[in-house]
Amino acid sequence: MANPVNTAADVPDAELVAPDADAVLGAIARGARRVRPRPGSPADPAALRRAMLQLDVISELLERGTYSPSVPATGGLVAASWSIRERGTAVFVTNPSDAPATGSVFPALPSLPLGARETRIVLTDFAIGPSANYLAAYAGLVKSMDPVLRAAIRPDPHPGALVVVSGAPGNRSELVLFHTGRGQSVEILFEDRPVVHQADGCLVVAWPTDHVGSLQFHDDGSQTANGWRVGPDGSVARWWRATATISREGSGRLDPAPAALRIDGAPVSPGDFELPLGTSTFTALWEGGSPPVDVLLLPDGACWALGMDDWTPDSGGNPTA
Repeated sequence: MANPVNTAADVPDAELVAPDADAVLGAIARGARRVRPRPGSPADPAALRRAMLQLDVISELLERGTYSPSVPATGGLVAASWSIRERGTAVFVTNPSDAPATGSVFPALPSLPLGARETRIVLTDFAIGPSANYLAAYAGLVKSMDPVLRAAIRPDPHPGALVVVSGAPGNRSELVLFHTGRGQSVEILFEDRPVVHQADGCLVVAWPTDHVGSLQFHDDGSQTANGWRVGPDGSVARWWRATATISREGSGRLDPAPAALRIDGAPVSPGDFELPLGTSTFTALWEGGSPPVDVLLLPDGACWALGMDDWTPDSGGNPTA
C-alpha cells in the first residue's frame, strides 16, 4: 500500500519551535513546512545555524513539495521526505534512540550511521538552479549523505555548481553530482580546515562542523569562516595576524605580499601602504592556508620580521572577505 502523503493544504505552517537544531529539524521531519525558532539563546548556536542553512537549500521543496510521513527504513531509524517530482527529494532520517544506530533507507541509502537522537537530511536527485526538471538541469546532486549547506550555480565566469557540505574531521563520505549530463562521484575526507574538491567543472567544499557557526557566503561566490576563505575559483586562503610598533612615519610593505591586508581592521593596499604610528595589528591573507616562513615588514630603510599567529574571531582586526 502506498505511503500516505500530505499536500500543501494539510501541512502545518510556520511552527514555533525551541531554538535548537534537533527541534527545528524534528518539526520539519514531522511535516511542518516552515519553522521559526522561539526567541532565546540556543544551547548550540553553530548546530542551529547548520540546520537553518540546510533548510534554506531545500526551501523550494518545503514551499511547494509533497510531504510523505513514512519512508521505509531499517535499523531503528525513522524517515520522512519532502519532494517535488522531477526536482528532488529531501529525506529526513532520524535515530530516535539514545545510542548510535546504523540503518538503511529504501531505496537510495543502504547504510547510514547516525548519532544518538540525530536527524540527518539526505538529498537525492536534487536539481541545482532553475530547470524544468531534474534531468534537464544544468547541474544536480544525485546523492549527498552529508548536510548540504549550499547548492547553487557558480557566478560568472565560473562554470558548474557549488556544493558545500559539513562533517566532523576524520569522517569519510561520498557525494555524487552531475554537470551538463555527466555524473561524478566525489570521495570526501573532512579535515580541520576547508577542503575543496574539483568535480567535472563543479566545486565541492567540505567544511568542518566547528567552522559552520561563523560560515558566511558572499555574492562573488566566496565563503569565509574562522579566518579561512574559499575563493570563487576554489582557492583556499587564511587570515593571519601580527602586531608591530612603528616609531616613525613613512611607507612600507610586507614581503612576500599577501593577497589582502588590513591594519587595525581597515583594508589597505597589500603593496605599499602608509605606516601607522604606534602599535598596530596587521591582518594578512595568504593563499594555501599557511603564511610564508619569513614575513618581513619593510619600512623605508629598515627590515623587521613579523611572527604571524592564527587569526581567530577574538583576535581583532576582523576580516570579512
